[in-house]
Amino acid sequence: MQHFRPEEKGFVEKIMEYADHAEKRHQHKLTNFLDPREQFIVQSIVGRRMDITVDFFGGYDHAERKRALIAPSYANHHVNDFQVALLSLEGSYGNPPFEHRDVLGSVLGLGLKREKIGDLLIHADSQQCIVAEEIADFVSVHLHQVHRCAVSCDLVSLNRINPGQEDWQYKDTTVSSLRLDVILAELLPLSRSKTVPMIKAGKIKVNWRVVEQPSMILDEGDVLSVKGFGRFLFSKIEGRTKKDRLRVQLGKKSV
Repeated sequence: MQHFRPEEKGFVEKIMEYADHAEKRHQHKLTNFLDPREQFIVQSIVGRRMDITVDFFGGYDHAERKRALIAPSYANHHVNDFQVALLSLEGSYGNPPFEHRDVLGSVLGLGLKREKIGDLLIHADSQQCIVAEEIADFVSVHLHQVHRCAVSCDLVSLNRINPGQEDWQYKDTTVSSLRLDVILAELLPLSRSKTVPMIKAGKIKVNWRVVEQPSMILDEGDVLSVKGFGRFLFSKIEGRTKKDRLRVQLGKKSV
Protein backbone atom coordinates (compact mmCIF):
# COMPACT_ATOMS: atom_id res chain seq x y z
CA MET A 1 0.00 0.00 0.00
CA GLN A 2 2.91 2.37 0.63
CA HIS A 3 3.64 2.44 -3.11
CA PHE A 4 0.35 4.18 -3.91
CA ARG A 5 -1.34 7.46 -3.03
CA PRO A 6 -3.68 7.73 -0.03
CA GLU A 7 -6.68 8.56 -2.23
CA GLU A 8 -6.05 5.36 -4.21
CA LYS A 9 -6.40 3.12 -1.15
CA GLY A 10 -9.96 1.99 -1.90
CA PHE A 11 -9.16 1.08 -5.49
CA VAL A 12 -5.94 -0.73 -4.51
CA GLU A 13 -7.78 -2.78 -1.88
CA LYS A 14 -10.45 -3.77 -4.41
CA ILE A 15 -7.84 -4.94 -6.93
CA MET A 16 -5.96 -6.87 -4.24
CA GLU A 17 -9.24 -8.59 -3.37
CA TYR A 18 -9.83 -9.45 -7.04
CA ALA A 19 -6.29 -10.81 -7.26
CA ASP A 20 -6.84 -12.98 -4.17
CA HIS A 21 -10.03 -14.41 -5.65
CA ALA A 22 -8.30 -15.22 -8.93
CA GLU A 23 -5.32 -16.78 -7.17
CA LYS A 24 -7.01 -18.74 -4.38
CA ARG A 25 -10.49 -19.40 -5.75
CA HIS A 26 -9.60 -19.57 -9.48
CA GLN A 27 -12.19 -16.93 -10.31
CA HIS A 28 -12.26 -14.50 -13.24
CA LYS A 29 -12.71 -10.89 -12.11
CA LEU A 30 -13.69 -8.18 -14.61
CA THR A 31 -13.26 -4.52 -13.69
CA ASN A 32 -15.10 -1.46 -14.96
CA PHE A 33 -13.31 0.81 -17.44
CA LEU A 34 -10.01 2.05 -16.02
CA ASP A 35 -8.01 5.15 -16.84
CA PRO A 36 -4.27 4.74 -17.60
CA ARG A 37 -3.22 5.30 -13.97
CA GLU A 38 -5.65 2.66 -12.73
CA GLN A 39 -4.41 0.23 -15.37
CA PHE A 40 -0.86 0.81 -14.13
CA ILE A 41 -1.96 0.04 -10.56
CA VAL A 42 -3.65 -3.19 -11.63
CA GLN A 43 -0.58 -4.28 -13.59
CA SER A 44 1.66 -3.45 -10.63
CA ILE A 45 -0.38 -5.57 -8.24
CA VAL A 46 -1.10 -8.55 -10.48
CA GLY A 47 2.40 -8.56 -11.96
CA ARG A 48 3.85 -9.53 -8.60
CA ARG A 49 1.89 -12.79 -8.50
CA MET A 50 3.01 -15.88 -10.39
CA ASP A 51 -0.28 -17.77 -10.65
CA ILE A 52 -2.55 -15.06 -12.07
CA THR A 53 -2.51 -12.76 -15.06
CA VAL A 54 -4.30 -9.64 -16.27
CA ASP A 55 -5.35 -8.56 -19.76
CA PHE A 56 -6.82 -5.22 -20.80
CA PHE A 57 -9.30 -4.37 -23.56
CA GLY A 58 -11.22 -1.23 -24.38
CA GLY A 59 -12.73 -2.01 -27.77
CA TYR A 60 -9.67 -1.40 -29.98
CA ASP A 61 -5.89 -1.59 -29.85
CA HIS A 62 -5.04 1.94 -28.69
CA ALA A 63 -7.99 2.54 -26.38
CA GLU A 64 -7.24 4.86 -23.47
CA ARG A 65 -9.89 3.52 -21.10
CA LYS A 66 -9.91 -0.28 -20.78
CA ARG A 67 -11.50 -3.03 -18.72
CA ALA A 68 -9.15 -5.41 -16.93
CA LEU A 69 -9.73 -9.16 -16.68
CA ILE A 70 -7.86 -10.77 -13.80
CA ALA A 71 -7.78 -14.56 -13.99
CA PRO A 72 -5.69 -17.67 -13.25
CA SER A 73 -2.62 -17.82 -15.47
CA TYR A 74 -3.87 -20.92 -17.31
CA ALA A 75 -7.03 -19.16 -18.54
CA ASN A 76 -7.58 -18.20 -22.17
CA HIS A 77 -9.50 -15.02 -22.93
CA HIS A 78 -11.71 -13.97 -25.81
CA VAL A 79 -12.74 -10.43 -26.72
CA ASN A 80 -16.31 -11.25 -25.66
CA ASP A 81 -15.11 -11.96 -22.10
CA PHE A 82 -14.46 -8.22 -21.60
CA GLN A 83 -18.15 -7.41 -22.16
CA VAL A 84 -17.48 -4.26 -24.17
CA ALA A 85 -20.19 -2.83 -26.45
CA LEU A 86 -20.19 -0.16 -29.16
CA LEU A 87 -22.94 2.42 -29.63
CA SER A 88 -23.27 4.55 -32.76
CA LEU A 89 -24.87 8.00 -32.53
CA GLU A 90 -26.52 9.74 -35.45
CA GLY A 91 -28.32 13.08 -35.55
CA SER A 92 -31.72 13.46 -37.12
CA TYR A 93 -30.15 15.60 -39.86
CA GLY A 94 -26.74 14.02 -40.30
CA ASN A 95 -23.88 14.30 -37.81
CA PRO A 96 -23.80 17.62 -35.93
CA PRO A 97 -20.34 18.77 -34.75
CA PHE A 98 -20.61 17.30 -31.26
CA GLU A 99 -17.67 17.55 -28.91
CA HIS A 100 -16.45 14.87 -26.54
CA ARG A 101 -17.92 16.67 -23.52
CA ASP A 102 -21.33 16.98 -25.19
CA VAL A 103 -21.69 13.23 -25.66
CA LEU A 104 -20.20 12.34 -22.27
CA GLY A 105 -22.47 14.82 -20.49
CA SER A 106 -25.56 13.41 -22.18
CA VAL A 107 -24.67 9.79 -21.33
CA LEU A 108 -23.84 10.64 -17.71
CA GLY A 109 -27.10 12.58 -17.58
CA LEU A 110 -28.91 9.26 -17.81
CA GLY A 111 -27.70 8.55 -14.26
CA LEU A 112 -24.75 6.36 -15.23
CA LYS A 113 -21.30 6.27 -13.64
CA ARG A 114 -18.17 7.28 -15.57
CA GLU A 115 -16.52 3.91 -14.97
CA LYS A 116 -19.18 2.22 -17.12
CA ILE A 117 -18.13 4.29 -20.14
CA GLY A 118 -15.02 3.72 -22.23
CA ASP A 119 -13.59 5.91 -24.98
CA LEU A 120 -15.75 8.32 -26.96
CA LEU A 121 -14.77 8.32 -30.63
CA ILE A 122 -16.00 11.63 -31.99
CA HIS A 123 -15.17 12.29 -35.65
CA ALA A 124 -16.70 14.36 -38.43
CA ASP A 125 -18.07 11.27 -40.18
CA SER A 126 -19.00 9.12 -37.17
CA GLN A 127 -19.70 9.43 -33.46
CA GLN A 128 -19.36 6.33 -31.33
CA CYS A 129 -19.38 5.52 -27.65
CA ILE A 130 -17.83 2.45 -26.03
CA VAL A 131 -19.70 1.24 -22.95
CA ALA A 132 -19.92 -1.74 -20.63
CA GLU A 133 -22.14 -4.38 -22.17
CA GLU A 134 -24.46 -4.36 -19.15
CA ILE A 135 -25.61 -0.79 -19.84
CA ALA A 136 -25.62 -0.82 -23.65
CA ASP A 137 -29.33 -1.56 -24.08
CA PHE A 138 -30.28 1.04 -21.49
CA VAL A 139 -28.28 3.77 -23.23
CA SER A 140 -29.53 2.87 -26.70
CA VAL A 141 -33.14 3.09 -25.51
CA HIS A 142 -32.90 6.27 -23.41
CA LEU A 143 -30.32 8.47 -25.17
CA HIS A 144 -32.38 10.73 -27.44
CA GLN A 145 -30.58 14.06 -27.25
CA VAL A 146 -27.03 15.43 -27.29
CA HIS A 147 -26.42 19.15 -26.85
CA ARG A 148 -30.03 20.03 -27.73
CA CYS A 149 -29.87 17.90 -30.89
CA ALA A 150 -32.10 14.86 -31.39
CA VAL A 151 -30.10 11.67 -31.93
CA SER A 152 -30.64 7.99 -32.47
CA CYS A 153 -28.40 5.57 -30.59
CA ASP A 154 -27.88 2.07 -31.95
CA LEU A 155 -25.93 -0.93 -30.70
CA VAL A 156 -23.51 -2.03 -33.44
CA SER A 157 -20.78 -4.63 -33.85
CA LEU A 158 -17.28 -3.85 -32.58
CA ASN A 159 -16.14 -4.61 -36.12
CA ARG A 160 -17.57 -1.23 -37.11
CA ILE A 161 -15.44 0.74 -34.69
CA ASN A 162 -13.80 3.88 -36.07
CA PRO A 163 -10.96 4.81 -33.70
CA GLY A 164 -9.30 7.21 -36.13
CA GLN A 165 -5.55 7.64 -35.93
CA GLU A 166 -3.70 7.23 -32.66
CA ASP A 167 -3.67 10.82 -31.45
CA TRP A 168 -0.98 10.81 -28.75
CA GLN A 169 2.30 12.45 -29.72
CA TYR A 170 5.19 11.26 -27.55
CA LYS A 171 8.56 12.71 -26.69
CA ASP A 172 11.46 11.50 -24.55
CA THR A 173 13.10 14.03 -22.26
CA THR A 174 14.86 14.39 -18.91
CA VAL A 175 13.64 16.11 -15.75
CA SER A 176 15.11 16.88 -12.36
CA SER A 177 12.19 15.36 -10.41
CA LEU A 178 8.69 13.94 -10.77
CA ARG A 179 6.97 16.90 -9.09
CA LEU A 180 3.85 18.14 -10.85
CA ASP A 181 5.23 21.66 -11.36
CA VAL A 182 8.46 20.28 -12.87
CA ILE A 183 6.69 17.92 -15.30
CA LEU A 184 4.15 20.59 -16.21
CA ALA A 185 6.93 23.07 -17.04
CA GLU A 186 8.42 20.49 -19.42
CA LEU A 187 5.08 19.69 -21.04
CA LEU A 188 3.79 23.16 -21.87
CA PRO A 189 6.68 24.40 -21.92
CA LEU A 190 6.66 27.16 -19.31
CA SER A 191 8.86 28.10 -16.41
CA ARG A 192 8.08 26.63 -13.00
CA SER A 193 7.33 30.15 -11.77
CA LYS A 194 4.39 30.20 -14.21
CA THR A 195 3.14 26.66 -13.65
CA VAL A 196 2.85 26.98 -9.86
CA PRO A 197 0.13 29.71 -9.99
CA MET A 198 -1.77 27.64 -12.56
CA ILE A 199 -1.76 24.65 -10.24
CA LYS A 200 -2.80 26.66 -7.17
CA ALA A 201 -5.62 28.26 -9.18
CA GLY A 202 -7.15 24.82 -9.80
CA LYS A 203 -6.45 24.77 -13.55
CA ILE A 204 -4.78 21.35 -13.49
CA LYS A 205 -6.44 17.97 -13.20
CA VAL A 206 -4.53 14.73 -12.62
CA ASN A 207 -6.56 11.66 -13.52
CA TRP A 208 -9.67 13.83 -13.81
CA ARG A 209 -9.33 15.33 -10.31
CA VAL A 210 -8.30 18.92 -9.58
CA VAL A 211 -4.88 19.05 -7.91
CA GLU A 212 -3.61 22.21 -6.21
CA GLN A 213 -0.31 20.93 -4.77
CA PRO A 214 2.71 21.75 -7.00
CA SER A 215 4.77 19.21 -5.03
CA MET A 216 2.54 16.27 -5.97
CA ILE A 217 4.69 13.39 -7.29
CA LEU A 218 3.49 12.02 -10.61
CA ASP A 219 3.65 8.38 -11.61
CA GLU A 220 3.41 6.32 -14.78
CA GLY A 221 0.00 6.43 -16.40
CA ASP A 222 -1.08 9.76 -14.92
CA VAL A 223 -3.22 11.84 -17.27
CA LEU A 224 -3.00 15.62 -16.92
CA SER A 225 -5.68 18.02 -18.14
CA VAL A 226 -4.49 21.63 -18.34
CA LYS A 227 -7.10 24.33 -18.88
CA GLY A 228 -6.35 26.13 -22.11
CA PHE A 229 -3.61 23.71 -23.18
CA GLY A 230 -5.24 20.28 -23.54
CA ARG A 231 -4.43 16.81 -22.22
CA PHE A 232 -1.11 15.16 -21.51
CA LEU A 233 0.14 11.75 -20.44
CA PHE A 234 3.01 10.94 -18.12
CA SER A 235 3.73 7.76 -20.04
CA LYS A 236 6.67 6.11 -18.32
CA ILE A 237 9.96 6.41 -16.44
CA GLU A 238 12.84 5.09 -18.50
CA GLY A 239 15.74 5.35 -16.05
CA ARG A 240 18.39 7.88 -15.01
CA THR A 241 21.13 9.75 -16.82
CA LYS A 242 24.77 9.87 -15.71
CA LYS A 243 23.98 13.26 -14.15
CA ASP A 244 21.20 11.62 -12.12
CA ARG A 245 18.34 13.22 -14.05
CA LEU A 246 15.26 11.14 -14.75
CA ARG A 247 14.56 9.96 -18.30
CA VAL A 248 10.81 10.06 -18.95
CA GLN A 249 8.38 9.71 -21.82
CA LEU A 250 5.60 12.30 -22.06
CA GLY A 251 2.62 12.41 -24.39
CA LYS A 252 0.36 15.15 -25.73
CA LYS A 253 -3.13 14.53 -27.02
CA SER A 254 -3.61 15.89 -30.52
CA VAL A 255 -6.54 18.22 -31.07
